[in-house]
Amino acid sequence: MAYEKDYDDTMLDIYKGSRAEDFRTPKAFLEFLHEEFLFNPYLDACASDFNYLAPTYYTKEDSCLEAEWEGPVFINPPYGRAIVPFLEKCNEQILKNPDTKRIMALLPARIDTKWFHDIVCKGATRIYLIKGRFNFSHKGANAPFCSMLVEYNQSGRYHDMPQILTLDVPKEYRGWTK
Repeated sequence: MAYEKDYDDTMLDIYKGSRAEDFRTPKAFLEFLHEEFLFNPYLDACASDFNYLAPTYYTKEDSCLEAEWEGPVFINPPYGRAIVPFLEKCNEQILKNPDTKRIMALLPARIDTKWFHDIVCKGATRIYLIKGRFNFSHKGANAPFCSMLVEYNQSGRYHDMPQILTLDVPKEYRGWTK
């Protein structure tokens, strides 16, 4: 989930700098997060007026990177180079803001990137590598990449590095219909 754009039928080329940096999270994925992690977000920090997944949400126009986040927070930030400030914000909010109890971030599983090692691994509590790919909710948006769920929790980490686990999310929760 992120900011709305109009898309045509051309193939998304994420690996070569695609125009598409935003992917709408299937609503069923939040049901999965509730069932598996008892996670009910109060804030969707990367939403639009058409695709928010929490009772409170920020749009691109709300400048979520400048606002304080509170409660359990869900983000599916813009992908590509735009992702870095959102990940830095996750680290900042979980460390400095007592009102941000838990953040769940749906991200591309790009574990070979600088941002993964320098930002995500320094602040996350757990990283779940999701088996299978998402079918994001707008036209032509079957993800050409794997995803990961990154959990930030104020209760802290047990080690210097986050736990890295696998997560089997059934297809129907990843946006695929039967």
